[in-house]
Amino acid sequence: MIKKIHKIGLVNKIGFYFILRPLLLILIIDVSVVYLISMVHSLDKEKAYIVILGTIIFTAIFYLFPLLILILNYIIKNNKHQLVFNYNSNNELIEIHYKKRGRKLSFKPNDIKVIESNLSITGYENRYKWFFWDEYFYQKLILNTGVEIFIPCILFDNFNEVVANKKHKKIRRSFPIYLG
Repeated sequence: MIKKIHKIGLVNKIGFYFILRPLLLILIIDVSVVYLISMVHSLDKEKAYIVILGTIIFTAIFYLFPLLILILNYIIKNNKHQLVFNYNSNNELIEIHYKKRGRKLSFKPNDIKVIESNLSITGYENRYKWFFWDEYFYQKLILNTGVEIFIPCILFDNFNEVVANKKHKKIRRSFPIYLG
């Protein structure tokens, strides 16, 4: 039996893609804008500080705050949660274990009734993503027993591919925050 364990972290592939990469890109864009403006307009120190402050405020309001809200929402709701996929020797998924704050829930792929993918508007319409939070989404697994499991993209990002034969329902959200 092969086990694949998924949990939230900054050093794994998902953590880098959804958490560190956007923050680094925002920093690079801010520094580049300030540098280009100061080169073109040959700004003195005082005007350069105003450009830096304006750039930081703009990116904080339109990019950083919404991104941090989603990151914190997903991390707080899924702190120390874990998904464990058990595969047989033929690489077929046979069982899923969901660990949540000391509780364990085990189920088979056939126990999943519906997978609801809650996507941003651009993710739902499969358009170009202008904002970093457009890449964020969460999935709600509804089991045959009625149990609902919240899986954010920073815990596991391709549930639809792992459990491909289940009913998938795409839901359009302006801002994919999880309040449940």
